[in-house]
Amino acid sequence: KFRLWLENKMIEWEQMKKSQFRFHFFDADSDKWIWMQFIGLNDKNGKLIFEGDIAKITFNQFPVGLLEKIGVMKWWAEEAKFSFQFQAEEWASFGDVLGVEVVGNIYENPELLTPKN
Repeated sequence: KFRLWLENKMIEWEQMKKSQFRFHFFDADSDKWIWMQFIGLNDKNGKLIFEGDIAKITFNQFPVGLLEKIGVMKWWAEEAKFSFQFQAEEWASFGDVLGVEVVGNIYENPELLTPKN
């Protein structure tokens, strides 16, 4: 499953399956299409998790204890897997995560990544 960010609009998998919209990979504008892959997992509310999703992640960090952070689902090439990225070099694998709640995505809700003062 995939979803597509196209011309400032998110097109979900179900919309693609039902619509008459056809994808022509050699169209002049196809380089502007941003595909996001479903990673095969759901969040705590049953919502599908895609690349580019912003999520509230709860995990146990020794010796601090339970922490909650906002992260982005990305492909971690060095580890060849999907993981949550918090900062440039800070990643969380699913083995470390206790809970995930999708709260938005990087295209429709970029403000969620801005630190609050």
